Amino acid sequence: NLLEKTRHFDYRRFWIESMCCAAATRFVLKASGRKDLTGVFAAGLLHDIGRLALAEVAPALCARIPTGLEGDELLAAEAHAIGVIHTEAGYELAQHWRLPDEVAEPIRFHHNPGQATKAQEEVAVIALASAMARAEGASLEENRSIFERNAVCLAILGLDLEGAEAMLDDYLSRRDGAIRDVLSG
Repeated sequence: NLLEKTRHFDYRRFWIESMCCAAATRFVLKASGRKDLTGVFAAGLLHDIGRLALAEVAPALCARIPTGLEGDELLAAEAHAIGVIHTEAGYELAQHWRLPDEVAEPIRFHHNPGQATKAQEEVAVIALASAMARAEGASLEENRSIFERNAVCLAILGLDLEGAEAMLDDYLSRRDGAIRDVLSG
C-alpha cells in the first residue's frame, strides 16, 4: 500500500512520474545519439528520490508545500518549509548509497543542469527527460516551452530545435499508452 495516495504525498503519482522520466531518457538518448551513457535509466527513476525521502522523514513540513508546484517554485517552497530542497536531500541519499556520479549528479542538478560539473551529459538527459515526463497535454504545440526552459540541456546534448521537437512529438505520441500499461500492470 506504499503507492497509495496519503494525505501529504501521492506515492502512485510519484512512481508514475519516475517511470515516465526513465522512459523519456530513451527518447533523449536516441535523439542525441548518446546510447552509450550509463546509469541514465536508473537516474530517471531516482531523480526525485529526495521528494520521497523528505515526505517520509518530515511529512508535517512537506504538508506545508502547496501541491502542483514545479521547478524553481517547488525548490523555493521546499527551502522555506523544510530548510532543504529535494535535490540536495536526494543527492545526500545517493551519496550514502554510494551511487556513481552518473546517477547522483542528475539527482542533484536536474533542476539546474548548468550547475553540474560532473556527468553533465547525464544531467542534461535527466533534466530534459523530467521536463518531457511532466509535459501537459498531448501535442507539441502545448509543450514548446520545454525547449526554452531547457536550452542549456539542448546545447550540452547538441540537439537542434528540429530534432528536439521530433523527439518530444515521438514521446508524447507513445506516453499515454505507456502510462496505461504501467497502471494496468
